[in-house]
Amino acid sequence: MVINRGQKSRILLVDDHPAMSWAIKSMILKHSLLEIVGEAYDGMACLQKIKDCEPDMLVLDINLPKVDGLQVIRKVKKTHPNIRFLVMSALDERVYSYRVKSIGAHGFISKTACSELLVSAITAVACGYSFFSLNQYGKPISDQERAISELSSREFQIMEHMAAGKSN
Repeated sequence: MVINRGQKSRILLVDDHPAMSWAIKSMILKHSLLEIVGEAYDGMACLQKIKDCEPDMLVLDINLPKVDGLQVIRKVKKTHPNIRFLVMSALDERVYSYRVKSIGAHGFISKTACSELLVSAITAVACGYSFFSLNQYGKPISDQERAISELSSREFQIMEHMAAGKSN
């Protein structure tokens, strides 16, 4: 649901770092149009809480235990197509903002963004807008970065292991 006059957007906050969740929750509590209706610390718990909390929006990390944030988005889109998604991550914005947009997220914000920008991103997505910055350099994503962003989660994981010098 998109925020209408007099209604608050119901947010389920999903992050495996309690300190990050606390900080974001503190920022959201100051906003009159936003309401935290639940918190989850892994993807599986998020999927369970959606049934109980009936959120309008998920604010979630990509790297989550049990079920990653990208899988959460894919699964929730099938069963709750009206839920909106803002992904927040410390991962490379130039790669992941394109990737999350391609699977149906409504926004991407870096965890290193200032608090005002984070609240603006949450509010924008809650109000029915998208929130994607071009990238930190203001340049379009390159073909190589786009190719990386289109890898499946498993392919991406294998590439990360190869880059770290691991085999098998």
